[in-house]
Amino acid sequence: MSIKITVPPSKSISHRAVICEYLAGHDETNIINLGSSDDITATINGMKKIMNDTDRTIDCGESGSTLRFLIPIAACLSKKKWKFIGHGRLMERPMDVYQEIFKRQKCLFKQKHGQIVIKGKLKPDRFEVRGDISSQFITGLLFGLSLLDNYSSIVVVTPLESKPYVDLTTWLISIYTGFFIPAKAEVLTLNINGNQKYVSPHPPFVVEGDYSQAAFWLVAKKMGVDLVVEGLSEKSQQGDRKIVDILALPPSNLTIDTKDIPDLVPILAVYLSLCVNGTSKIINAARVRIKESDRLLAISQELNKLGAKITLLPDGLVIEHVDHLIGGTVDSWNDHRIAMSLAIASLKANGKVIITKPECVNKSYPDFWKEFAKIKPNE
Repeated sequence: MSIKITVPPSKSISHRAVICEYLAGHDETNIINLGSSDDITATINGMKKIMNDTDRTIDCGESGSTLRFLIPIAACLSKKKWKFIGHGRLMERPMDVYQEIFKRQKCLFKQKHGQIVIKGKLKPDRFEVRGDISSQFITGLLFGLSLLDNYSSIVVVTPLESKPYVDLTTWLISIYTGFFIPAKAEVLTLNINGNQKYVSPHPPFVVEGDYSQAAFWLVAKKMGVDLVVEGLSEKSQQGDRKIVDILALPPSNLTIDTKDIPDLVPILAVYLSLCVNGTSKIINAARVRIKESDRLLAISQELNKLGAKITLLPDGLVIEHVDHLIGGTVDSWNDHRIAMSLAIASLKANGKVIITKPECVNKSYPDFWKEFAKIKPNE
């Protein structure tokens, strides 16, 4: 009998829906099927403080989305001083895009001692942003600039990576404001009218299942586990829906470009190691080296401990097929996606696999181990 697993709500969509609801004057209780992970809680608490304009210290946890989405929202709604704090490697992530914008607009942006302090209200302008660092900056600006009193534009001056995440943002903004943000294609320019009024949709917005989390179970299915994965929309705008197409490719000597799907890198390393014949490659993945861990180093090093054959490159991985892994103790690097990927890898290990700091999955998928126990009850 098939094991049924219902994937959690999309984290990417949940962040954006929370922001839209608070900008509409409501709160997260107005959203159906909202995620309950640590990252989403950080965004809820941050938006609560921004909209109430009280206690202007926002704890972003380890959530890059919370940090980069809320900074321009706070700076477009208020000229007061705001302090953002974070944990883990969060404050090591690049913030140059905002540093340059705040400096040009003569606003304070100071980062030191594991915190960021901002002060001053951003003004409508033409904002030039690199597209190869993180799409999170663009999403943050799209939300913030829509609240200003005049027209702004975002000009993406290098090729945009993770474009599906920007598309998710413009989609949510159109649902809540009725305004679709047009984009010129030559050099990607996003044109934003100010004074946008956010209104909660009726019926309430429903968050669909998360393809980046479903990827773990879909790979488990490819390993032979009799699973039914529920809760996914076939019409989803999530970029990570591409996992379905990747798993449908002939399983031999694959080269996977992860420019637009960086969150899939760790579980793809597992899939390519154990389910794809020959030598495969993951390319255009340099940005995952500045996530909760250096994910290229982490997943290659830990899988190799278990008998995988992975070569680390500056921006990707070369992966040779192995039939199975061995048991052993591996490090999650306190990174939720590394921990979950190693768990799925253990399904093809000829021995017990022990994963350190398994609780790190609470960042995005608190019920992961409960669901995993349906497959490996003794783990």
